[in-house]
Amino acid sequence: MKRNTFGILCICICIALMSSLFVACGNTENNNAGGTESAKIDTTAAESSQAGEMLPVYPVKTTEKLTYLLFLSGSVTSHFTNLSETPYAKELQKRTGIEVEYINPTDTDQFNVMVASGDLPDLISWSWETYYPGGATKALSDGVIKPLNDYMKDYAPNYSAYLAANEDINKGVKTSEGQYLYFPAVDAGNAMYGPLLRKDWLDDLGLKVPETVDEWYEVLKAFKDKKGAIAPFTNHSPKDYAFIVGAYGVKGNFFLQDGKVKYGPAEENYKSYLQTLIKFYNEGLIDKDIATVDGKLKAARITSGQSGATMGYPSSFITYTAGGIEKDPKFSLAPAPYPVLNKGEKPQFANVSLPYILATQGVAISTKCKNPELACRLMDYNYSEEGQLLSNFGIEGETYTVEADGTFKFTDKVLKNPDGWSMFDMLGAYALSYASGPYVRHPALTKAQLTLPIQYEASQIWSDTDALKHEVPPIRPSAVETELMNRIMADVRVYQDEMFLKFLFGDESIDNFSKYIEQMKALGIDRVLEIQQQAYDVYLTK
Repeated sequence: MKRNTFGILCICICIALMSSLFVACGNTENNNAGGTESAKIDTTAAESSQAGEMLPVYPVKTTEKLTYLLFLSGSVTSHFTNLSETPYAKELQKRTGIEVEYINPTDTDQFNVMVASGDLPDLISWSWETYYPGGATKALSDGVIKPLNDYMKDYAPNYSAYLAANEDINKGVKTSEGQYLYFPAVDAGNAMYGPLLRKDWLDDLGLKVPETVDEWYEVLKAFKDKKGAIAPFTNHSPKDYAFIVGAYGVKGNFFLQDGKVKYGPAEENYKSYLQTLIKFYNEGLIDKDIATVDGKLKAARITSGQSGATMGYPSSFITYTAGGIEKDPKFSLAPAPYPVLNKGEKPQFANVSLPYILATQGVAISTKCKNPELACRLMDYNYSEEGQLLSNFGIEGETYTVEADGTFKFTDKVLKNPDGWSMFDMLGAYALSYASGPYVRHPALTKAQLTLPIQYEASQIWSDTDALKHEVPPIRPSAVETELMNRIMADVRVYQDEMFLKFLFGDESIDNFSKYIEQMKALGIDRVLEIQQQAYDVYLTK
């Protein structure tokens, strides 16, 4: 990219003069992105950080407008039809100086039509590995998106610095050839889903929160025999009855074990898990309606006393308790750790989000973008300190405050909204966390969101595992291999789900598990594992 050397020299001289003027005037305020007095300069302006890099100054002085396609979460669409209407989008434009025309589709068809016609927006937020055949690498080779390499150093220094400090995420957002694909959304690696039980029942029965599979058996049996629970453990998805599967050294999906990629349902230890679940089912310890229970029935079972255990979120401690105490004033819930086989072992698996799990979705710059430098400036703001605070918490003083000890707290406008908006609705309006697009989940966000001590305690208990060691990072097989994997796994998962219920209901003897494994191999699971292993090995060398 050619540079206007004379222009840059002039700008640097201007910045030096301005800095001298500020010192002479005794002005100690920083010209940062969140300030209300940020100087408006053109798009080549920069400021020097403590490390010596040249960082972009916001707001950018420009008359150009960017187009940006992204889906909206339900917390946004419940009150807005377009992201531009939200306080978040208005604040982002105020801070960056960049006007954006948001395109918010309701299904994938609009994007597919754009790709087919070549009429693409400047920026595209997409789950590339899920909804683009062949993934982001294929989108690159198809000429739908362009690599970021030529722009990152000068126009996305915050993002570049973030990747330099986070090796795994850096590996996850580029091809094996080193081409950077997009700006990712990055989660924090917390477990926000796990087992919970009726604490008041445990107390009445003199039982402790179960830790092992055997203790779970005893607790559920007591719930059935002494509390009259018709479905001691219930949930709304057959897959979520696999909360004990990790005790047997596998999980219900792909995982890593000693550097090897494995698929849990095709492992021999999966049989041991199934045998335990069959025992629970035959003795009436898990919901007999396992194949048909939905979220509404699950909640009704828990709050009415038909069930005493389930899987839930931190918010479940509020919603279920509110419904439960109407029928039983003593109703209370307690979180439980993911089960192990032997007392004192640390759970190896959990329903946990990798810190880089959202790297499979992100915002790419399309090949039709006429000003990729400006597009990078907009995206890069989200990786700055001020941008991360806006994306996670909203506007300081309006939606959150920072205590003297550094604790982040949401204001009553968020937690006790006078118009009846939920916290999620408010964050959908004022932050990016519950919409789409690139952001880094702030480590303090979870605690700020969880208003009850029991909610934060649950998150900590569910997160106390070695699950992250076993998660497969974002790997990038070739476009052809990805398409092959998707075809094979579609058949594998249909067969797997079918056989799960057959084994559980007794329509197929568990003694035929070896035949089940043979059929998984016939469907191509070994080829998928070979592709994944090769891609993982390449990932390690990036």
